[in-house]
Amino acid sequence: MKCAYCNSEIKDGEFFCPACGKEVQMVPDYNVLEDDILPAFLEENKKKKSQTSGKNEAGNDASYTEDLKNKKKNNRKILLIVLLCLILGAAVGLGFYAHTHSYDYLFAKGQESYESEDYDTALSYYKQAKAKEETSRVLVQIGMCRFYQEEYTDALNYFQKVLAEDASNADAFLGVLMVYSQQQDYDTMASLSETDLTEEETSLLEQYLILPPVFSEEGGSFDDDVELTLTSSQGYDIYYTLDGSTPTAEDGTLYTDSITLEDGTTTVSAICVNSEGKEGSVVEETYKITYKKPGYVTLSPSGGTYSEPTTVTISTDVENARIYYTWDNTDPTASSAQYTEPIIIPEGNNVLSVIVIDSHGLSSDVLRANYRYMP
Repeated sequence: MKCAYCNSEIKDGEFFCPACGKEVQMVPDYNVLEDDILPAFLEENKKKKSQTSGKNEAGNDASYTEDLKNKKKNNRKILLIVLLCLILGAAVGLGFYAHTHSYDYLFAKGQESYESEDYDTALSYYKQAKAKEETSRVLVQIGMCRFYQEEYTDALNYFQKVLAEDASNADAFLGVLMVYSQQQDYDTMASLSETDLTEEETSLLEQYLILPPVFSEEGGSFDDDVELTLTSSQGYDIYYTLDGSTPTAEDGTLYTDSITLEDGTTTVSAICVNSEGKEGSVVEETYKITYKKPGYVTLSPSGGTYSEPTTVTISTDVENARIYYTWDNTDPTASSAQYTEPIIIPEGNNVLSVIVIDSHGLSSDVLRANYRYMP
């Protein structure tokens, strides 16, 4: 073995170089570069690299092919997903369109507008629903919209169309009653009681057939007080007002006795209220009362010359009137002598003057007559 530092020979078993004193390094005593080992190693390494390179190239080709296949497969998956999304979107769109144009959807939208009293919008939805399916339910609702739009004839046509197919349809029957009540067509409403009604329809008719009060005197012009009586043919309570306002069970006056209408214009409005508190339609009459002064009295005898004691009788057709007179040709007043029984003609040439004052305090013109009593 040689020293790695000074290249001196070192005996086997020595641990320090006898020449330089350095610690022995276990270095072989041959030159690798001069032997065949290094070339063999390099050749072997070259072969390995060549083999590895061939394997990598072959691996890269296989990897590229596999990647290409995977990309194609992924593209097909993506395309399939896109197609599925398109189909699903189209199906959802068609489903949504079908739903928003279905009878149930349109009817439900009509109900929403109807409950919020938007009858124009409700009517539009109901008619679209009717175009899908003409049911009694949608016909009744169209009739109700027309009723609240005050198109009563059109509303009645829809209700009657339903009843023509199903006479027991209570909703349509109720609509008919509402129209007749609004039009105050009580005769036609009363005639319904003679038809074959269901128990529910009979109950509805009893609620709506509240006949209005009957006035003992029709409205018009009068020259004296009007004694007005109100009656209910069904025995219902009657409430009234005298100022033209709408009477109710809360705001009106309960009728218990005849009403005396005096000078001026008075509008009497009245309703009947059944035992359940339901109010009928209002009826009214207007009375224009203008008092006129009383006419002349009647004298008997009506004047003349007399030689015997004679009495004069004074009469009038004015009820509850008072008669006043004078003999001195002056105008009588309420302070003058009041006539209560036949009066004696005084002696001499006299002028009898007479007036009538009625219950309203109005006075007639003065009637004069000449009486001469010469005994």
